[in-house]
Amino acid sequence: MKTHYLSSSSRCIRRSVATLRTLCKNRTPSSCPSPPVGEKVPGSSAVGLAKAEGQLRELPTGSRPQLTSKFWRCSLPGKRAAGFFTAVCCLLLGSLRAQAANRSGLLQEDFPFQGACISAKFPGHNVAMKGLAIRVGNDACVLFDTELLRMAAGWTGGYITTRGVAFDGQHGVHPSIDGDQKFGIASVPGWADDKGEFADPRPELFGPLPDGWAHWDGLYVNGPNVVLAYTVHGTKIYEQPSSAARDGQIAFVRTFKTEKVKEALLMAVCEAEGATGKAENNVARLTTPDGKVTAVGGVDLPRGAGLEIVGKRRSCPLAAGCRDQRRFGNERDSRRRLCHRQPDTAD
Repeated sequence: MKTHYLSSSSRCIRRSVATLRTLCKNRTPSSCPSPPVGEKVPGSSAVGLAKAEGQLRELPTGSRPQLTSKFWRCSLPGKRAAGFFTAVCCLLLGSLRAQAANRSGLLQEDFPFQGACISAKFPGHNVAMKGLAIRVGNDACVLFDTELLRMAAGWTGGYITTRGVAFDGQHGVHPSIDGDQKFGIASVPGWADDKGEFADPRPELFGPLPDGWAHWDGLYVNGPNVVLAYTVHGTKIYEQPSSAARDGQIAFVRTFKTEKVKEALLMAVCEAEGATGKAENNVARLTTPDGKVTAVGGVDLPRGAGLEIVGKRRSCPLAAGCRDQRRFGNERDSRRRLCHRQPDTAD
């Protein structure tokens, strides 16, 4: 059984149209005859219509629109007709204006996340097909991809746009981040496979990763805080995104708690196009040709864990045997990839 829901404005419009049709059906041509061209009838609207019809009939054949009096015969005469149709037009315009005004309130301001297909500005075609736009405080937000288990982007100064069928009824579009993007990572798995590679194995660019590699378990909400839960190579991972502000700068923080690591893990943190980078003492920096710097630091890392630059990405490895509770902070995106690696020894 299908249930159809209409907005209040849509219901009002439909009721108005239904009323108009009922009035038209109840009136016969004999009770409301069509006035001859140019003949004065009660009501200024009727006079105006007759004059306009006469002027149009004076145009050469083929250059004027086809005229019909069917609509006139089924309408109310005179001022009553003008008033009724004016009311209907005002109702339609009012409904459209109300919809536009209410669109800004489609997103609940005091709720910490919104799920949708969401686009980021970089790098490349960065789209989270099943994304979570998460508010992390300090006017900052992050975008988590629940299919690839990657932190796709972080930004400040806004939230997301309200485009798409679920928001404004448009087809072929979807929300995008609305603000100043600070870091991002391409549409690749957020955690490497058992060979340490970030290649996407999916035949189509949507859907989850192979279950033996990684899978999304869900999320928890506690007040304004969101905890992400997923499993990578058999290891259960809980992640809480947040932010920190200092000296006018915003840091994006990712706090992790894991069960005992069953296999070596490698996590992609962020990447920057054309950047040079260096990782040392659990701090890594990427610098782009235009001088923008992305700084990432690890706090309370397990023994042997650290940050490294792998190709274009910053990575963070985790190795077998460790229990991990750690934090990373990104201050700015700069396309090298930073990763985090976990050692093989137990901690």
